Amino acid sequence: MHRIDTATATPDHKFTEGDPAVPVAATTVSAEWLNAVQEELVAVITGAGLELKKSDNGQLWQAISQLITNAKPGLATKAKPGLVQVGGGLNITPEGLLSVLAASVTQAGIVQLASGLSDSTTTAPTCKAVKDAIESKLAAVNVPVGGILPFSGTFGGEGNRFPIPLGEDAPDMHWCLCDGTTTNGLPVPDLRGRMIRGASDSVPAGSTGGSEKHSH
Repeated sequence: MHRIDTATATPDHKFTEGDPAVPVAATTVSAEWLNAVQEELVAVITGAGLELKKSDNGQLWQAISQLITNAKPGLATKAKPGLVQVGGGLNITPEGLLSVLAASVTQAGIVQLASGLSDSTTTAPTCKAVKDAIESKLAAVNVPVGGILPFSGTFGGEGNRFPIPLGEDAPDMHWCLCDGTTTNGLPVPDLRGRMIRGASDSVPAGSTGGSEKHSH
């Protein structure tokens, strides 16, 4: 394609009707320019897959509509832009806005965090809320003799020999690490790798009945 460039075109390559009083001649339209315009239009029509039809003066419009329809982008990927479909947990409003649905036991969506535990099926407690609830329950537990008390896995106090209970900052001095050494000036048994057995009237302390040793 090119702008009209005959000798009678304006300096900026436009058409003029001319002015006999000046005089300025009207722009002469050359066959070269008309052929260029024709081939540009033909290229649009045939590029859309249509065949030229002399009796149809609406082919240019048909071609443009077809090209727009075929130019619809595919689905977007990480490597190329494209259309994004609405997935689970999302919705399109009548105004064309994308909104995130609230999550429930049957619907994916955005979850609202709660600062405490509840029976709600649409909110979720924070990690801190769960931690606080567990620690509160553990703090209220009265550990019986022979019971097992969970702790944070760390030790403190003198010699780092006293367990720090779960949820606490200070070691519990009523418990100690039983590794056969001396704690607070008193020896403690070495219970590493051993299972503590309970004693009763029928199975007194020191009984060896039912004991068995083996090696691999």
